[in-house]
Amino acid sequence: MTLPDPPTDLRAINVSDTKALLLWRPALATVDKYAIVYGSGTGSELRITVSGNAAEQQLSGLEPSTTYSVTISSVLGALESSASSSSFTTSGGGREGPRDLQATNVTPRTALLSWKPPSTPFRSYRLTYQTEGEEVKEVSVDSTVTEFSLSRLHPGSVYRVQLEVVGGGRSREPVSTEFTTGTLRFPFPSDCSQELLNGIRTSGVVDIFPQGKRGGVMTVYCDMDTDGGGWTVFQRRKDGSVDFFRGWNDYVRGFGDPSGEFWLGLDGLHNLTRMTPMTLRVDLRDGDDAAFA
Repeated sequence: MTLPDPPTDLRAINVSDTKALLLWRPALATVDKYAIVYGSGTGSELRITVSGNAAEQQLSGLEPSTTYSVTISSVLGALESSASSSSFTTSGGGREGPRDLQATNVTPRTALLSWKPPSTPFRSYRLTYQTEGEEVKEVSVDSTVTEFSLSRLHPGSVYRVQLEVVGGGRSREPVSTEFTTGTLRFPFPSDCSQELLNGIRTSGVVDIFPQGKRGGVMTVYCDMDTDGGGWTVFQRRKDGSVDFFRGWNDYVRGFGDPSGEFWLGLDGLHNLTRMTPMTLRVDLRDGDDAAFA
């Protein structure tokens, strides 16, 4: 007889001194239930079953400072699949850290993190987040804050987030969570015209990938208002806030702020235009007078 498909990617998040949240990727085919076995050593295992529609399970009543091994398998009738396994270590039950970290309002490129603060004083939070294949990003967050918006995320990616307090005496256990960003038609757009095809209608700063995901990121300003939108702006001069009287090297690298006055750079222009033909538009304004070509 064929055994049922097993669940995969078993992992534990939001691990505290007495609790842990198990997550897994469900079996490919329908199953009756999942069997979870966890324990800290031989003879201490507990077995529980949950619905075949579940993809998470809260464990409670755990012992502090203890490493637990966990397995999960699919059950269909009298048949049971091979098991997926993982392990985690509970915290030491010391001073309280942040709690209930979660991600909401998740879009293809943004997410809103929220949490409950510790009850004892501390200096600040250290927030780190990462997706597979990318470096860990770290942000310092003020101690009075209980929400933080992440932006410029990669579409269709799983992000793992950890939040911990800094200062305030003895170390406190961090809290963690994960979320998956939404998908786009062009998750790594090569220019602003593809960003327009993604349904983005608001002008602003965007990360594009002229040579694809592996070719490196370029930060540009996308004009989604002029002549139907989808224009990649490579130069803007409007108020004299940026000095354009510069040497050759600056014009090769680029300078200024894409949301204000800037020059994208000759290297950037080369990367944009060498793969496909482009249309050039120049807009000139002087007071109420305007012209373009």
